[in-house]
Amino acid sequence: MIPLLTNAEGDITEYARANFMFVQDGRIKLPDQNNVLPGISMQTVLELTDAAGISVDEDDYSTYHAYLADEAFISSTRCCVLPVATINGILLNDSPPGAVTTKLIDGWRELVGVDFVRHTLDRVHPENADADRARLLSG
Repeated sequence: MIPLLTNAEGDITEYARANFMFVQDGRIKLPDQNNVLPGISMQTVLELTDAAGISVDEDDYSTYHAYLADEAFISSTRCCVLPVATINGILLNDSPPGAVTTKLIDGWRELVGVDFVRHTLDRVHPENADADRARLLSG
């Protein structure tokens, strides 16, 4: 489990060591960039959204907004784009990743020429495969 961080006003900022974004009605909702650490991974996601024609709204969002999301994901150097299945135990999507997150993952794979999802799943220990896959898909 990775903690979702908020500022003093209760607005979402980021995950520990990763940027957080969610999707509502096909549009990516990005927490106000003044409240997050800038990162190359977040910039890559924004470049991918631009190339794919996916709209991005930047604003202050509470966890309540995220609970209503169609899908959510984190981005970081370590995981590239990783779908989020739950926030505080609330299931966002019963079969992550969603369509927008999948489009971003596919765009990232194409950009770097590496199937980072397959690379990760190939290294999962067979005896822990189901638990490890579930952990990869939850936030």
